[in-house]
Amino acid sequence: MKVSIALATYNGERWLREQLDSLAGQTLPPHELVVSDDQSADRTVEVVKEFAAGSSFPVRVIRNDVRLGCADNFINALRHCTGDVVAYCDQDDVWNADKLERCMAAMGSDTNVTLVHHDCEEVSSDLRPLGIVLRPTGNPTRMRGSGQYSVIGIPAQGCSMLLHRRTADAVLKYWPEAHVRYVARTGSRGDLSHDIATLHIASILGTVVYLSDVLILHRRHELNTWSPDLARSYSSSPLKLARRVAALEDYARAGKITASMYEEMAERAEADGDKRVARYLVRVAHRDLKGARLCAGRADLYSARSRLSRLARFAKMVSSGVYGGLDGALGGVRSAFKDLMVALAGPGALHLLEKVRTKLRLNFHQHELHKCRRPM
Repeated sequence: MKVSIALATYNGERWLREQLDSLAGQTLPPHELVVSDDQSADRTVEVVKEFAAGSSFPVRVIRNDVRLGCADNFINALRHCTGDVVAYCDQDDVWNADKLERCMAAMGSDTNVTLVHHDCEEVSSDLRPLGIVLRPTGNPTRMRGSGQYSVIGIPAQGCSMLLHRRTADAVLKYWPEAHVRYVARTGSRGDLSHDIATLHIASILGTVVYLSDVLILHRRHELNTWSPDLARSYSSSPLKLARRVAALEDYARAGKITASMYEEMAERAEADGDKRVARYLVRVAHRDLKGARLCAGRADLYSARSRLSRLARFAKMVSSGVYGGLDGALGGVRSAFKDLMVALAGPGALHLLEKVRTKLRLNFHQHELHKCRRPM
């Protein structure tokens, strides 16, 4: 099978060449590299062209006429890929030499496999190891540690994905047109993630395969589009609490946006006659909307100063049903218990609960909503 690499770039000159060289060093060379550049103002495109001049495989560069934002830039790169399988590629990582070979071996000849993904190691901007592995949540591997590494669970990581052509085609077919309009209207990078949407589509179309191997160095720096928080603080100090409330409000806003986008994707799937995908995407939209309501309720709860007002707001959340069906019955009970503790003891209870969680090596996370498994 022919492998395409879909690379999205935006002002990536500083670290791009190292990534490109790691692509050139793959033990299984790609069939092509497709680069979608989102109006970079630095030498990003020149770096790609310099690499292309000596590349053993074809390199195509698409320069966007308008800013698309992160997710739609990846979708644009995906749209121009011709391979039987496609690997998403960030501009600032470094791939292990056997990444493509290992992922292709995992995909194998099983026609039911729609996506393969793996672990990533967190490194500093100069590639110094940070002793942390990013691991997709919902996989069968224990989350508390991996040898000398500590583990952070994340919903999905596009740079770790290799997707089958039928997954790529479905993503392109159902991707919401409203998202690029939303990006243009707001001037934001967008809220719908291409990688999480891809994982959803892949999981309903067939089997998602997870490799518990580190095949990428994921570089952290001040210009990252996204990186996980390595030091979450549950302090009840006014400044840190205000930041936490602001973050919850932002999660609530983004959740409402993504819910509307998944609703459009469901409509597109329904119009295409794929009722199974449509029903699944409707459930995803409802889940995101419920998550948004939970975050909005928590922001309101954490802002309340008196115990009486906190209890009143907690009672309102319970009566509104935000905990019902949240990540299964256990997830709803867990979230409700956490909020009840905050209602009774104040935001300082968050710090205590986090200490207990760490002591018992539990890996509960309020946003662990996306599971890497084939839905029933």
